[in-house]
Amino acid sequence: MKFEIQLIYKLCSWQALSIFRQFLNYVLFEGIVRTVL
Repeated sequence: MKFEIQLIYKLCSWQALSIFRQFLNYVLFEGIVRTVL
């Protein structure tokens, strides 16, 4: 039971991290585009 909870928690945190990373990349890309243009 405890192992399953840890696994779900890790999956959720990994998904959140991946979404956060995509968001950061998007913000950085927008910033670079606006600076160039």
